[in-house]
Amino acid sequence: MPVRECMDPKNRHTPLCKDMEDDMQEMVVIHHASGVVKAIDPVSGTVTLAHGPVESLRWPAMTKSFLVRDKTLFAKLAVDKKIEFEFKQQGTSYVMTGVLGRTDR
Repeated sequence: MPVRECMDPKNRHTPLCKDMEDDMQEMVVIHHASGVVKAIDPVSGTVTLAHGPVESLRWPAMTKSFLVRDKTLFAKLAVDKKIEFEFKQQGTSYVMTGVLGRTDR
């Protein structure tokens, strides 16, 4: 079954399309960076970080907001704290997927 047929909602639940979707999910790249928390907004589900370069995306150091879908991550964040974190691209957004810990460096 061609990929375009799996885009049709009536075919999405076929075994082949589900396997394709699982394979695509495995291809998601998780990026790693360190940064300083600048703002936390649980209501809008975002955190703003001043982070260092992200080599996997060829990003320079910058200040950027990330979506936080897993609300339990907010408990690991505090303004002005340096953290190591993970994130992924989801559509045109970047979503924080993990906080690996705070650092005092």
